[in-house]
Amino acid sequence: MFRQKLNQSSTPTRQVSQSSMSLRPKTGPMSSASKRTFFMVNSRNRSMNQSELQSSIATDSGPEHLLSEYGTQTPLAVTEALTLQPKRSKPSAKLNQNGWVWIVCGRKAFIWNFQNTPVNKVGNCFELLLPASDFGHCAELVTVFESSRGCGYASCLSITPSGTVRFWDDISLENSYTELSISSHGDEAFAFLTTLHPPEQNCIVATSAGTLVHICLNEMKYRIMKPAHGVLSGIGRRVSSFFFGGSQHAQSSSGSSPVCQLLAGETVDWQMQCLYVLTEECLQKWAVSSDQEKLLYESPVESMFREHLSYAVWKKDPSSLTKLSVWLMDIQLVRDGVMILGAGVNHESSDEVFFALGLMHTEGEVMPQSLLTFTVTGHHTVYEKDNEALLWHHLLVPNLSSLAVFLYSQSTIACVVGSKPDDPPDVVDFSCLGAGCCDGVPVFISAQGQLVKIQETRNEFMANAVEILSKTASFSKLDTSIVATTNLEAISRMSGSSEPSSRLKAAFLMSIRAAAHQLDVQLAVDELFSVVATPSREPGSLLDRLVISLSQEMLDDYPASDPRWAESLPSGSIPTSSSLILLHQLDDKLKAHQLFLNFLKIYGLWNRLTLSVVRDTTMATRLLLCEHAEKIEATKALRNRHNDNAELVGRAIEMVLDRRSVEPVNNLTPQDLFYREVSKVHEIMPVLVECEEEQLVSETDSRAVVTLVSAVNNILKDMIFSATNYRLAEAPLYQSTVPLRPEPEFLAWTSSLGPRGIRAVLSRQFEVTVERGLTEAQSSQDKGVVSQQMLDLSDMLLDGYRVQLDSLKARFGSSNQHDPHYVEVFRKYEQERAAVIRPFMIGRQYERATALAEKYCDFATLVHLCDELNNPERLQMYMEKFQNEGFSDFVYQWHMSAGKRGKLLKSDFSSNPSLKGFLHTRENKYLSWLYDISANDYMQAHDTLLDLGREETEFLGKKKTLLSLSKLAALASGDESDEISHVIDEINQEQDLILHQEQLMASPNMRESLAVQDPDNMKVLSVAQLIDLYIGEYNVGANEFDFKKALDLLSFVDKTNSDFPWHETLLQIWSKAILCDGWSHSLSTTDPIEHCRDTMFYKTLELVLAEDGNAEELLPNVDELLSSEFLGELRHRSDFQCLLRAVYEHVNRMTGLGL
Repeated sequence: MFRQKLNQSSTPTRQVSQSSMSLRPKTGPMSSASKRTFFMVNSRNRSMNQSELQSSIATDSGPEHLLSEYGTQTPLAVTEALTLQPKRSKPSAKLNQNGWVWIVCGRKAFIWNFQNTPVNKVGNCFELLLPASDFGHCAELVTVFESSRGCGYASCLSITPSGTVRFWDDISLENSYTELSISSHGDEAFAFLTTLHPPEQNCIVATSAGTLVHICLNEMKYRIMKPAHGVLSGIGRRVSSFFFGGSQHAQSSSGSSPVCQLLAGETVDWQMQCLYVLTEECLQKWAVSSDQEKLLYESPVESMFREHLSYAVWKKDPSSLTKLSVWLMDIQLVRDGVMILGAGVNHESSDEVFFALGLMHTEGEVMPQSLLTFTVTGHHTVYEKDNEALLWHHLLVPNLSSLAVFLYSQSTIACVVGSKPDDPPDVVDFSCLGAGCCDGVPVFISAQGQLVKIQETRNEFMANAVEILSKTASFSKLDTSIVATTNLEAISRMSGSSEPSSRLKAAFLMSIRAAAHQLDVQLAVDELFSVVATPSREPGSLLDRLVISLSQEMLDDYPASDPRWAESLPSGSIPTSSSLILLHQLDDKLKAHQLFLNFLKIYGLWNRLTLSVVRDTTMATRLLLCEHAEKIEATKALRNRHNDNAELVGRAIEMVLDRRSVEPVNNLTPQDLFYREVSKVHEIMPVLVECEEEQLVSETDSRAVVTLVSAVNNILKDMIFSATNYRLAEAPLYQSTVPLRPEPEFLAWTSSLGPRGIRAVLSRQFEVTVERGLTEAQSSQDKGVVSQQMLDLSDMLLDGYRVQLDSLKARFGSSNQHDPHYVEVFRKYEQERAAVIRPFMIGRQYERATALAEKYCDFATLVHLCDELNNPERLQMYMEKFQNEGFSDFVYQWHMSAGKRGKLLKSDFSSNPSLKGFLHTRENKYLSWLYDISANDYMQAHDTLLDLGREETEFLGKKKTLLSLSKLAALASGDESDEISHVIDEINQEQDLILHQEQLMASPNMRESLAVQDPDNMKVLSVAQLIDLYIGEYNVGANEFDFKKALDLLSFVDKTNSDFPWHETLLQIWSKAILCDGWSHSLSTTDPIEHCRDTMFYKTLELVLAEDGNAEELLPNVDELLSSEFLGELRHRSDFQCLLRAVYEHVNRMTGLGL
């Protein structure tokens, strides 16, 4: 056994006294009746033996629930332990989803699984000895989960109130465990424990003072979870003092309020999981991974419960209820959020305790501002100060969309039915050690360790829909008439239809009626979409199609109260309004739309929406729903402009209806027909422009032209601005906590494509406004109005492009610049941007041009304006404003391209730090040294000039100048280090190489042979090229000095350089020198030295011996020279060999070189 102690703080741990320990009790003392009976139904007090017990379980039930045994019989060891336990002992139990049950009795934990596994057979019971503790153990501080060894094996973790952790990786090995000691401070005691999934190798424990500790079981280490300062301050008292005031045994020395519950929440990704902490006053949400924790938000749930309970029960403002006590008790996961159990009592009224359930949407990182729903249950009890167990209730939700939830305490179980939460629930007297859920079944553990399940007998909801609805005639007070014109029989027919669309309508209609309850509607929704376990990422799924279809049906709904529409009303439609006034009908449609959104979110459909197909492209369904609301706003804007432009709009409406082949009937007007179909309101926009252009053909009056153009501009502006303003203002309403990966491209309807799309309409209207409106405007006032309308049209057109480009950036990320579609859209955007700004520049309306250029980042226009107006201050302001968009680099590049390089160094740019980075790029390095000189940074200038000089290969004179300036800058720096001296030596060597080339080009014959007119502008030659020129055919009349220079050039190349054949080049030079003379067929060997004295070889040899101290290095070995292929056939002649060896012998005797 390995025991490990890790203390978070060096401060010694203080012993926690019994009186100050703040453990949350799980069970109360059992009465004798509790010990003798398994449970009692309807407060029956007769005793039962075991056989009676089993019979009762099988037959007794409440009106809507059936109780029966669950799993196998309790293991014998558990029965004995519970039977023989001391009277003061308070056993407790828990159960998890995997079928594991654990009962804590004294220091022992009994663990078994009532489901067959490959490793553990049903009936096997494992007995583990818990760590020694001065305080009692409880099942809340023990957890069992799947072992790291694999399926079927189980691990167990326990922690004492004082902080001793004991971990069994395999519960079958009771003596093989690891221990860890966690420091507790002051009066803190550990009270809650939860595991994180997956993997279940991380646990969170909470102390009575609210400290959260993250335990990593893989390494048996822990760390304190630290939120922002003060977030967890005031967490610590036990819940008993919470109910009954400051009783001494319940009060911690710190006097802080308790943690009510810990709950492992939804999994964010494969390594991050949410954690909920319910305290006395708030609900905290954390994001936890194996190596980090982050507090996402802290929502004041207690004040929400207090307000809702005050109005729901006592019909008063909470501030007026001075003796109102409210408690938060438990929390459970439900779809898209959590359900919270709370209770309250108003002692001014009575001692009756009311229990309530609050549903809160908790997905994402945004703190919820309110409860989605709040229900006061029909379960009540009497406040008795001396009886803690009476008020100690817990919440059990069998599954995420269960029709019923259960409130249980140590002695009772209350079944709260979703369809009737305010009705008196089924209450069963039951001595309960604990509870849990397995496969969606609520399971309770009796005082004898027996498992009992509770099942619903009512499984059909839709069959009773009419009965439920007809119990009350009062509907929700809504500012819409949806429910007022839909009879109950119609809803019943729709609910029983085989058509999914009709069933979705029925569920929606029931959700907005006061008589319907949330869990009933949830069941209907789940039955309809039960096949959709995982949202499909393919566009046009059943859910998406049904939602969009119903939304559009409400969008294009018929005015049900207008008798002229009686013959047109389709069966099964949802009437959204009973108003006879068109604008009121549109308002009602918008309210119905918002009700529909609430319905989708409350009943778990919102985050399951994916993609829809519209206008031959794919769009997120939630954004298509937003489009529906936008069109309502656009229709309202058009209607508001209609009366002022009755002739124009009326003519356009008639043209639209004519193209739809729709004719008015039953005294309906074209306006009635057009404004009903809100989803097609955009069709009038290109028609308005067509009507305008037709009228402008024959219109000659300037004032009439301006009036007509302005009217069309105002209508288009109001429609599109209304739509886009709604989209921006209500954007949070259409966000999803489950984003699509990747998000599809978003092309708003206000920027739709095609010859009749809104983008083309705006572009054409802008052209008409410039060509006719601005031209015909006579007064300055008219010119100002038309110019402002041009600006509005430009803004709407470019904003559509920007929204589309932003969606593509989000889709493709950093690779968007390489996507062909993005490149094409951006190219068109730049063309449109230039086209709409150009008229303002031509008309010298610089303020409007600047406004567009600033908003849509037309940097070229901004720089051009600042340069033309000579406004460096404004340009500097732009450089600060757009510093993250690359504006500074654009400014510098613009000046470079415009031939204004000097302005960069002379103006205020020189003080901008970004200029240095721009100039030191590879493309602009040749200017950076000037910047460095002006900044007195001579060493940086030296480095830059040296790099430029070494890289220069095109112009010899430029290379020479750069190297000279580099050396001068190094000398000016005043740096006398060895490194600088070494660099200057290298520069001198490169300058010597340049001198070789200059001397070679000094020969007129060489310049003529190479066609070099200006030696300074000739290409920089390499060492190999220079050697070839010195000894090659271009150097007509080469002498021994040329060969000597060729040999000198070898000193500029390292012998070890693999890219340069140093030794072969040496042999080539000497071979070329030998071949300069014609060696006759009869060579005199009588006096070989005299015979060779006039040869180029001998003269070069004498020059080398006379001038070089390293002649031995420049003279090859005679044998190597005679074997050189450069000599050709000459090397094989014995007389030549004799002469050459004689010369080498002579040199060796004279110099002692030993060649």
